[in-house]
Amino acid sequence: MSRPVNINIFLVDGTPQGLRKVQIKNWTGLCYVFQRLSIQRVRQDADHPMNRPGVYILLQRMEDGAIGKVYIGESENVIKRLERHNKTDKTEYWTDTIVFVSKDDNLTKAHVRYLEALLIKAVRDSAKAADIDTDNSTSPDAKGLPEEDMADMDGYFDNIKLILPTVSSDIISSTADSAFLPIQEGPVMDLFANVSRDGSFDAKGVLRDGKFVVLAGSTARLEETNSLRTTDRDRRTKLIEQGVLSAESGKLLFTRNYEFNSASAAANIVSGRSSNGLVEWVHAKSGKTLKEFMEAP
Repeated sequence: MSRPVNINIFLVDGTPQGLRKVQIKNWTGLCYVFQRLSIQRVRQDADHPMNRPGVYILLQRMEDGAIGKVYIGESENVIKRLERHNKTDKTEYWTDTIVFVSKDDNLTKAHVRYLEALLIKAVRDSAKAADIDTDNSTSPDAKGLPEEDMADMDGYFDNIKLILPTVSSDIISSTADSAFLPIQEGPVMDLFANVSRDGSFDAKGVLRDGKFVVLAGSTARLEETNSLRTTDRDRRTKLIEQGVLSAESGKLLFTRNYEFNSASAAANIVSGRSSNGLVEWVHAKSGKTLKEFMEAP
């Protein structure tokens, strides 16, 4: 069950676009968020915590705010490693930076390698995997730590998962692993259905944390209509490549739960055409459209 969390974001330069320092009360970790163009700004302080061991994320932020490519790394001195990235063409796409270090010297090389492995795996396994291009060519092994250290780093990683969406970089949203999911206003799941009259698709989904999750076992229309936008065509292709959608019996089967940013985005993929998800998705029990359901007192 979710719990209240005190997350503090300090605008070091006094602007949301500048260096941001993110902390969680009673947590020894630190997070720094800044744009690539600010790297000279952050390297000036020789005693800065980012001169310590840490794990970092290089993001490609698209014009519409979406995340394109992602690279995840670790270093015993994060600033020096970032300077090396800044001089190579391999990460020319890099626009935004997220760094996780410690307030003290308790994070070791072994710790940050473990965190790096957890992050890479989480991105590849996440509900965002079909939309994000992970630039890591290897998959580090999350082993080599004593049991007690692994427990500490798992706790550290839980805070990483809290912070990333807070700084608009939700790259590791977990897939909805259970059919019994919480909705926005309570613990009871409300199921929504989107079923075609001709039997070409039959999907079910739920609201979760402001997103719309299409449940595993749902089916989508195999063919696409001319009204479907190019971005949605590309997403369907990626979902097939990622194995989220599988062609079976003349339909596309959702092999696992998948999270969309909106009900309309989910409806577009399911129906193979541009559609209004607020109308297309119907509450399974009441028969109300999603719009009517959300407007009900």
